[in-house]
Amino acid sequence: MSPGRRSGEILLPSHTEEALAEARDVRASLSALLGGGTEKPRREDEVWRLYAKCERLAATLKFRLRVERPGVFLKLPRSDEPEAFLPLALSGLDDALLKFEAGDELGALDSIRQARTYLRAYLSSRQRLRMRAKRRASSAKASSPS
Repeated sequence: MSPGRRSGEILLPSHTEEALAEARDVRASLSALLGGGTEKPRREDEVWRLYAKCERLAATLKFRLRVERPGVFLKLPRSDEPEAFLPLALSGLDDALLKFEAGDELGALDSIRQARTYLRAYLSSRQRLRMRAKRRASSAKASSPS
């Protein structure tokens, strides 16, 4: 056992430690957004930032692990309540952290991709609902007598 290392502690390569730290950061930010522990409302720009970090993390892991799988076209889940996707993304990040700590980097990559998909589903649903409301408002405006 090396000095400063506890019994049973997994020694991770530095690139894995960096990815693990980044995944923890994304998870903590999403958890704070969900927990309402902050005074900030749930804003799309925060979710966009988290989505971009997940995208970067997945790309970095693919590069470092020398893994390139062909792209898979997924049908994004849809919901009239986009907020429901955020806990699913958090669950994916929790799973990724567990897999990182167990040394399963490929499994962690898959879990990060899953979390990223739920963040994208949230953003897509928010956009769809916003456009639907805009169409309703413009059609109501057009149909009202002047």
